[in-house]
Amino acid sequence: MADVRPAVVSCFGGGGAFGIGFNMGVAAGLLDEGIDIRQGPMIGTSSGGYTVAALAGGIAFEHLADLWTKYTETHGSIWVRTADLTEEIYRDVTAAGIATVALTLWRFRRRLLRAEDHPVSDIVAASASPFPFARPHKIGRRRYLDGGMRRLASADLAPNADMLLLVTPFCSKQQGFTGKAGLKQSRKEIPRWKESTGGEVLHIRPPEEILAMKVSGLKGLSDMHLAAQVFKLARDSGRKSATTLRQDAAGVVERLENPGAPE
Repeated sequence: MADVRPAVVSCFGGGGAFGIGFNMGVAAGLLDEGIDIRQGPMIGTSSGGYTVAALAGGIAFEHLADLWTKYTETHGSIWVRTADLTEEIYRDVTAAGIATVALTLWRFRRRLLRAEDHPVSDIVAASASPFPFARPHKIGRRRYLDGGMRRLASADLAPNADMLLLVTPFCSKQQGFTGKAGLKQSRKEIPRWKESTGGEVLHIRPPEEILAMKVSGLKGLSDMHLAAQVFKLARDSGRKSATTLRQDAAGVVERLENPGAPE
């Protein structure tokens, strides 16, 4: 029997601590409204990798933020070993259906690293090791760099599904160079995914109240206190997105709520 096509695949983009706050806030808001995206495949880049691993492992934002803050306060900010943090957060997490996007060290090629093939702490570290702030992370015989150094979300690499739920923390001209890059990339990646899969896309971007915070630079990448504020605001975005899904994609929501029902 052929594999059943998932109702939803989720793709979370990068953006440091700010990105974790936004991504996990959106996911929490969706869960508040009964939209359990954990039932489908999830991929993440950089902070998106932290997000999908936390969702798969049932790790709360507050716990992740606490460990992140303790780590950054004691390890500095240049040439750190990301795995020291990811091993602390995800050492007990086993998961299927999640993957991260990392870059091969010398050729800068994007590669999906799946939890079925490698420890969760390794695939997150590989996807979230930005040069020169972190050392390249080694898995087997290969070394990897932060996937966000080339594409902030890599939505075009998301698996086949009826609906792609794309969450991009940086995707607005109001967010400076990084936001402009994320916007440009998403405008290319979304049509590619739709053309290759025939699925629909719900793209969740920061609302005006988050854009008004004017997050930029290293503060946005490392400040979990700021990320906590973003988390609360993004939770509302997740709830609103759940309403949009129920209105515009009722069939997809029905399949999520009744996973055993026939298509």
